[in-house]
Amino acid sequence: MNRIYSTMTTTHTCIPVFGFKLLISFVCCMFFQTTTLSAQIVEESQITALMDRWTNYNATHQELRGYRIQILASTDRRQAETMKRKFELQYRDLPIEFVHNYPYYHLKVGAFMTMQSARPFLYTLQQDFPQAIVVTDNVMMEELLQFDQ
Repeated sequence: MNRIYSTMTTTHTCIPVFGFKLLISFVCCMFFQTTTLSAQIVEESQITALMDRWTNYNATHQELRGYRIQILASTDRRQAETMKRKFELQYRDLPIEFVHNYPYYHLKVGAFMTMQSARPFLYTLQQDFPQAIVVTDNVMMEELLQFDQ
């Protein structure tokens, strides 16, 4: 069985690369100048209602992840109440949070955006409350304005 191979030679006309890019740019510009595109988004009523609820919730709950200083975590409620009174006597202007997450009672104070901004206040509190530590917590934007400056 004989195989026949043929070779074909062609000649190409090349447009210089710069000229080709210029031609494409010109065609695109002409196309976009004469064509107007429009899109219509159809949103279901349930999606609209959900987005409205999310917007309203975020407008009233401006809460974010931040840091507080925990001065006590104990299973003894009396100890927590005593420590709370001690704190309130020494730091009259500062609000303190008394939180019960079974089985622990937590006393937390302050609201900070970063751990670094909480450290100076931590060092001050550790003079009177040596067990104080920085912990993560949800904080309100209004609280950040009071403490984190």
